[in-house]
Amino acid sequence: MNGKEIVLVTGGTGFLGMHILFQLVQKGYSVRTTIRDKASIGVVLQTLKDNGISNLEGLSFYEADLNHDQNWENAIRGCTPP
Repeated sequence: MNGKEIVLVTGGTGFLGMHILFQLVQKGYSVRTTIRDKASIGVVLQTLKDNGISNLEGLSFYEADLNHDQNWENAIRGCTPP
């Protein structure tokens, strides 16, 4: 990791998404995650904190839904290609 990489995790509130978020944040990546509803942000943050993640500065949230095109371009802009 070079400190400039930004990773997008879709579905950060789901079981797999949460595990991926945990691992990436734990390793110091800048992480963006999509959520369907901003009300879910608190749940994600609390779950990460409850599992030992104290530094959440590199985590950001984008409201997006796979059923709609809105906000996906914003979420992916600047992310590091695989």
